Amino acid sequence: MLAVLFSRGGGKYIVYISNIGNEDLAVSVLGEDNHVLNVQLNKITWLGRKIAIMCLILLGIHLVLIKIFSPKKEIDIVMFFLFSIIPFSIIYLILILPWSVPDSGTHFLTAYRFSNLLLGNGGARAWTGRADDVAFIANAWYGGNANPNIHGYVDVAKNCKLFVENAITIDLPFQFEEMEFYSIINYLPQVTGILIGRIFGLSTVFSIYLARVLTMCFYIYFSYHAVKVTPIGKSIFVIISLLPMSLMMSSSFSYDSMALISSLNFVACTLSLYQEKRAKRRLLESMFWAFMVGAVKGGGYLILLPIVFILVSKDKRTSRVNIISVVCSGLISVFLFDVVLTGGSKLFQFGIEGNGKMSALFAFHEPLKYLQMCIGSYLEYLDGLVFGLGGSYLSWIEATIPNTIIVGLLLIMGIYSSYEMDEIKLRNKDKMVFVFIIFLALLSTPMMLLSFTDQGSSVVRGLQGRYYLPILVLVMLVLTKFDLHTCHNTYDGKVCLLNDIKRKCFIGCSVLNCLAVYYMMRLYLER
Repeated sequence: MLAVLFSRGGGKYIVYISNIGNEDLAVSVLGEDNHVLNVQLNKITWLGRKIAIMCLILLGIHLVLIKIFSPKKEIDIVMFFLFSIIPFSIIYLILILPWSVPDSGTHFLTAYRFSNLLLGNGGARAWTGRADDVAFIANAWYGGNANPNIHGYVDVAKNCKLFVENAITIDLPFQFEEMEFYSIINYLPQVTGILIGRIFGLSTVFSIYLARVLTMCFYIYFSYHAVKVTPIGKSIFVIISLLPMSLMMSSSFSYDSMALISSLNFVACTLSLYQEKRAKRRLLESMFWAFMVGAVKGGGYLILLPIVFILVSKDKRTSRVNIISVVCSGLISVFLFDVVLTGGSKLFQFGIEGNGKMSALFAFHEPLKYLQMCIGSYLEYLDGLVFGLGGSYLSWIEATIPNTIIVGLLLIMGIYSSYEMDEIKLRNKDKMVFVFIIFLALLSTPMMLLSFTDQGSSVVRGLQGRYYLPILVLVMLVLTKFDLHTCHNTYDGKVCLLNDIKRKCFIGCSVLNCLAVYYMMRLYLER
């Protein structure tokens, strides 16, 4: 390390220059009172090049596979989905650091606490961890100016040792008692990764990335399952799963990926049960996913439960069994995880009176005023909600991907689904069920955010587009499925035309997703 003393404007300063790599320097400027005036880390060019090369190789593999299979006479959308979801999920895992989302530390520590429960460390509410983990977590998520460069790729590389060195159990840097309300179901893949890392003594970084890889694998498999199972609107499930916001959540520590996967699979399996009303396997799957929806995020997405009314048919006995079974599964789940197993914890999103914030009870005490707040909120935040839903603001706050790319992906979804040959046709009253659920979502979602809204505010604060991702499939089904193309084509000309349209939609989706990765690389690797 080289230290240089110089004076400027009557003050004395010390410059420390540290060589941390073959081409890179860390520069710290300290004033007379030893206060850090500036800390700058020059670009880690070798690391940035390696990351860029890995991402470009994955993009190349994706484009080659699409090019090889796109000339086929009959294009399989499920195959296209697999060729897309795997490379893009890995790219987002590489480019987006685990602490890039503002509340990711809260979710990580919550998942970490669940690993304590499974290991039998410290009782039901143990917020403790290995000393190495605590030190890294404190710097990575809560370091502030103490170590401002811990947020970079170089810190992952520098701390990427295989085994932990200090495994003595100490208190975690922060404890979030309100998160004790949520069940382990919210974080199953993340907890599994952390648990494996701790059992085998893997280092903090290895444990963190193992948890993220397992979360990504979970997301890939079950989003693929939803696409494969649904008999209606496969393209809608495909594009929703490939939106930048969804891909960002695919390897995050947030419970949003579990909420999205559970919701998509619940809708897909219910639509499949709509087609095969007597299929016991589909009924069991629908019941399982209704249970999962009730177990994640406080059961908030049980607003999807009315979709069971599309199962009403002339076979009244079968309809009754299917509807009651699915509804009971969801209600039992939310009762079990939100009442029985919470141990006295309360759903903090409902809010508490008297703390300067509003509470969910306001929506019931003043329904007309609440309705005015909802309308005002949607009018004020509409563009941000739409673009944020798609992923213009990755990490939820940072403008990353141009809005035109998000709009392009949504348009492709609509165009493709208009020409998609669905296996069954929905009735008009079925679409009205979807409209009712959408209305419920628009009305109830802001209610959960009243606890973050100052009293007297004219709008609800904290609305984000990602909250509406699980509902987007129903919105698109309503918008694009008034005229279902269920007829079988009898002449090659029309078949070729439809295949050409579908092939162009595939290529367009690939190009737009590649452009999204380009903008991410340009922003994240050139800082």
